[in-house]
Amino acid sequence: MTQETGLETKEIAQNSQQSLTRIEGAVDDAKRGAQETGLALMRRMSGLETQVLNGVQSMLADQTRNAKWQKQVDVLKQAADDKDQIIAQLRSRVNEASYKPSSLAEALDLDLSKDGYPDDIGFAYSQGVTETPQFQDRTRWVAESSDFTSWLHTDGSEVLVIQGQYSELECISPMSFLVALLYPKLADSRDVLVLPFFCGLHTGSQFDDSDEPSGPLLMARALLTQLLNIKTVNWADGNAGLPFLPLNPDDVKKLKSSSFSAYVKLIGKLIVAMKNHHSAIFIIIDGLDYYDLTWPREAKCMVKTLLKIATSAEETTGAVVKIMFAAGTHTNGWPQEGSGAVVLDVPDEIDGDGDTLEDLDSE
Repeated sequence: MTQETGLETKEIAQNSQQSLTRIEGAVDDAKRGAQETGLALMRRMSGLETQVLNGVQSMLADQTRNAKWQKQVDVLKQAADDKDQIIAQLRSRVNEASYKPSSLAEALDLDLSKDGYPDDIGFAYSQGVTETPQFQDRTRWVAESSDFTSWLHTDGSEVLVIQGQYSELECISPMSFLVALLYPKLADSRDVLVLPFFCGLHTGSQFDDSDEPSGPLLMARALLTQLLNIKTVNWADGNAGLPFLPLNPDDVKKLKSSSFSAYVKLIGKLIVAMKNHHSAIFIIIDGLDYYDLTWPREAKCMVKTLLKIATSAEETTGAVVKIMFAAGTHTNGWPQEGSGAVVLDVPDEIDGDGDTLEDLDSE
């Protein structure tokens, strides 16, 4: 009995020892697991800390860049504001130095209602309709010529020179009658600007010491008056945001002293500026043979300036510019063939049908 009890006790002890061994193994496993878990957790925490740190550093870097960018933006904005202020000051100065049509007319003693000679068209027409059939036949011949119809109807800018070859130098020639017939058809549209002048009706003084202006100066003042009478533009800022008449004191001084070249220069600038406000511009100078002998330099100056506007490659935008120089007789002061102008020589003798001519064909 005692021996059996001892064996049982020994077996129990052995089992207990084995259990303890298993427990110790489990504890060791648990410790190792805890250590590994702790190490993994530490590694994750370390990675998280690194990510957070990197994120903070990136955020700080972004804030630094944003601060620098904002500073640059502020600098650029201030520079833009400064430039806007400078532009505003310059614009104000330009406006202060600019003229309105009425103020420039007053400064140059121009009568806007008269000095453009608005009655000349009616006078030339009334003279032409009472002329002989032979006179009107010459007008008809030019009106039906291919050079004239091409000049009138083509889409591009063009200069036409008409040598009228009329036997007598008269203030109203067959070419003058043609201009009078043509004008109302061209001026019927608000988009078309027509600037006519009859040299034979305004010969002026041929003497330098005369108080009366010369013929070319009368022409220049008349063309400027017609330009200043344009009502379809905003003279204050319609020239690409700028005024049309920003004249410096020297320019005004020259104009007041009746400088022909100063007038021609201003006329040229205004015509170019008006191209952006019209579909076509017709400039018709009749009877320039009246000026060719007495004032050849002035006649050449006007012809050269207008020719450049119509034929220059730099002036291709905006309205087409049609220019007609007409001589009742003949003149040598014209641009020749090859200069960009078409020269039409009217025959000395024309066979007509004897009918009177009162109007151009509508086509």
